[in-house]
Amino acid sequence: MIRPFLGIIFLVNLLILIFNKIGLLPRKLALVMRRRYLFLSIIVVAFILSSIVYMLIGIITLAAVDNSSNFYHLSSLLPCQTPAQAQVEPGFRVVVRIDDIQAQAMTETTLAMLDEAYQRQIPLVLGVIPKDLDKDQRLVSMLKRYQCNLEIALHGWYNSVNGNYELAEFGNLDFTEAKQRIERGRQVLQKLLGVDLVTFIPPNNHYSYETALALARVGVPVVSSEGNAYFDYNASTFDFDKDELEPVEHVIKDCYRGYQERGLCVIMLHPQDFMTNNKHDEAKFSNYIYLLDGLQKLNAQFVTFSDLIVLNPELSYLYIKDLYKDNLDKTAQ
Repeated sequence: MIRPFLGIIFLVNLLILIFNKIGLLPRKLALVMRRRYLFLSIIVVAFILSSIVYMLIGIITLAAVDNSSNFYHLSSLLPCQTPAQAQVEPGFRVVVRIDDIQAQAMTETTLAMLDEAYQRQIPLVLGVIPKDLDKDQRLVSMLKRYQCNLEIALHGWYNSVNGNYELAEFGNLDFTEAKQRIERGRQVLQKLLGVDLVTFIPPNNHYSYETALALARVGVPVVSSEGNAYFDYNASTFDFDKDELEPVEHVIKDCYRGYQERGLCVIMLHPQDFMTNNKHDEAKFSNYIYLLDGLQKLNAQFVTFSDLIVLNPELSYLYIKDLYKDNLDKTAQ
């Protein structure tokens, strides 16, 4: 808006100068006009300089809000572009699924994970816990900033049972309660992030039969949990039995094996995998970087669940078909 206006003003000044030189304008009139437009030019230049100062203040303020140690990193402030790799092609298909994205917790590591993936144009599926999300504007702003690189999935409501995170929140819910929590969570994600919910990631990767019915009723076509279903994870960055990080080579090996068996690799990660004593751990985080780089070297085709559903609608509601099949098999036995 400003640049064309500024160009016109300087062009007028130039024409006045030329006309004055060749004697087409009276000297006094040319002098008055030049002074007038020179004054306007000064005003416009002052306006532009003040805009630049305002923008710099905004960048510094945003960096302070994000608690970033390096506000010179401006990639996250630029217009977000959807990765070209999100166009699904035949090949080694990989979904990078990060669970436990939640309000007022693990924000530094979460931000680092999003940024590293964005720099590599690797789309992510984020399992977001909706409870109290509206109280963490820093996290909401961060998710919006990277949104074109993300699929936002619903990761339960509380992600616990009466504060016990070892129990599966949806493991024993009846239809009514499951439906209420799913709808409430979807409303929060829609209101704060403007997303259309496609994927449900049950806390602790377990959910009841009634939860599956509720998901189908409210129109959520994908569930990614634990098991042998198409969208379930088949590789993890953390060994829960040993309570330690899984070697990256093992993760990639499990990932490729899962792809060979199912045609899709789903890797489950958590921000806390790369933290120590509730603080970001750079040594552990290097494993995340190593994993992304290793998958790229194998020419992995990074996708999201929503990508797969768009191109393959027949994959919708597989969890209902599997549950019905399991139920029929048990009845037959």
